[in-house]
Amino acid sequence: MGSGSCSPAWMARSLSDNKLGYIRDNYPKGLQRSLVAYGLATVPVDIEVELSIKHGRTDDLRITLIDPNGVEGLVWDRTRGPLEPRMRVTGIPGDDNVNGRWTLKVVDQRSGKSGVLDSWTLHLTSRWD
Repeated sequence: MGSGSCSPAWMARSLSDNKLGYIRDNYPKGLQRSLVAYGLATVPVDIEVELSIKHGRTDDLRITLIDPNGVEGLVWDRTRGPLEPRMRVTGIPGDDNVNGRWTLKVVDQRSGKSGVLDSWTLHLTSRWD
C-alpha cells in the first residue's frame, strides 16, 4: 500500500501563454514572458514548466523561471541533459509566495542560430505555510 498526500484541486493550477516569442541569436537579455498565479495557497510545493520551443541548436539556450519574489530558478540548460517538453524547476525555495507574477526567461547564449517559443505552461502546486 502506497503513502502520500493529496491536495485539494484549488491548490494546483496550470497557466498557459500561447503568444509566439522570437528567441534572438546570442542576446543576453533573452525573451521574457510572464503569467500571473492567483488563488493558490501560500507557498509552492511543486513547480514545472512545459515548453514548446523550436530552435536550431537548443544547447545554446538557458531557460530560467523568476518567481513573484524575484528568485530565479533553473528550468533547463545543457548541463541538465536533453531538453524535455516538461521540466521540473530547481532553485526556487518552497517558502516564497506562490501567488503573483512568474516570468519565463529564455536566453540564447551563443551565436549561430535563433528560434521561437511557441508556447509555455506553468504547473504550480501549493500548500499553506
